[in-house]
Amino acid sequence: PEDDAPEEESAEGPGDTPAQGPAAQPDAALDASGTPAVTGERGVPSQTVDGGSPDDAPQGVPAGEVTLTVTAAGDCTFGGELGSKGRRHFVDLAQTYGNDYFFQNVRSLFESDDLTIVNLEGPLTGVTKPGKHGGFIFKGDPSYVGILSGSSVELCNVANNHALDYGKAGLKETVEALESVGVSCCGNTLVFDRTIRGVRVRALGFEWWGSDKAEIRKAVAEAREGCDLLIVNMHWGQEGHRAQDARQVSLGHAIIDAGADLVIGTHPHVYQGIEKYKGKYIVYSLGNFCFAGHFNPGDKRCLIFQQSFTFNPALNIAQAGITDAGINIIPCTISSVQEENDFQPTIMQAQQGSELLKAVASRSSNFSVKDSLWMPDNYLETYGLLGEEAAPATAQTEAAAEAEAPETQEALPTEAPPEV
Repeated sequence: PEDDAPEEESAEGPGDTPAQGPAAQPDAALDASGTPAVTGERGVPSQTVDGGSPDDAPQGVPAGEVTLTVTAAGDCTFGGELGSKGRRHFVDLAQTYGNDYFFQNVRSLFESDDLTIVNLEGPLTGVTKPGKHGGFIFKGDPSYVGILSGSSVELCNVANNHALDYGKAGLKETVEALESVGVSCCGNTLVFDRTIRGVRVRALGFEWWGSDKAEIRKAVAEAREGCDLLIVNMHWGQEGHRAQDARQVSLGHAIIDAGADLVIGTHPHVYQGIEKYKGKYIVYSLGNFCFAGHFNPGDKRCLIFQQSFTFNPALNIAQAGITDAGINIIPCTISSVQEENDFQPTIMQAQQGSELLKAVASRSSNFSVKDSLWMPDNYLETYGLLGEEAAPATAQTEAAAEAEAPETQEALPTEAPPEV
């Protein structure tokens, strides 16, 4: 990885003491091939990979049906801003322990699903000329693609306000580096289009500063044609705000109305609520995940969202060929320790996790932890919370959480959202 220039710090925090971690292991490359296609009014390349067969359906699923599990995690910035404490700490850890250090606490979870998605917030490039002026400008070494490929991350959303921090050349190098290790991209005119165990899955990505509601709705409707499962990644909302705003809700509804099966939100850098709208989930914000854009955030809580879908190839979409097979909401922290950010996302233990689930439920709409269909071996079951998860967050528990991690902790500048 490249060296840091001695520039001004972008965030304050305790001293740079590397956390302990395992020795580096070789990256596990994934098999992939690209096939050009045209989708939407601008004509974008899509990545298509065949894998598995309907015969791989798990036990208990009727013959001919396939159940796929999708995992979504939040903002990943590998490297960070040149000269910042966060970047120096991240680079030190990468050089000391290797790429496999960062996701070692969630790797087995990602390996157990069919598709893992993260929001890659910043290019991985050797380009030296920034593509913008002002604000925070992020980049990481191209070798950091191994963090993703080595931990079974198959898809990155690159529709966000930092994807072009080093211009189109920086984004192009990022996409090429990811594809070279079998990690696909969506957003910024890229459409993910993959057949997984006989199910055709598409994923789109948008950031709401670059598109209006009508454009997004049209693109979603066009992508719906010919696919079995459609996932839309939205980079939206206000940084540091745990409550989704009316514009997010309106756009989320429009995306579902246009044909999406799941909407995954990022950008606020903190968790927000979840909504079940017309039987489909809108996850308004997952929060940070492995985020070197801030040396030591006050709020280290985040979420991993999983959903399983059962597909019956004998039915068409109008006959509900894809059905909800259960969700899993996994409370996490972006660091394995509280006193600093060691960039190792870690699943919370029962007490902390229960409190975070209650806090998320308190900010959710038309969503009940108790009444939702949960995947087998879900977080509640694993941590023995099945008897208490139905209790709503009280004003006292949420107030305590807000006091512990105020919304004003964000280091990144707030950008005014467009009218959508």
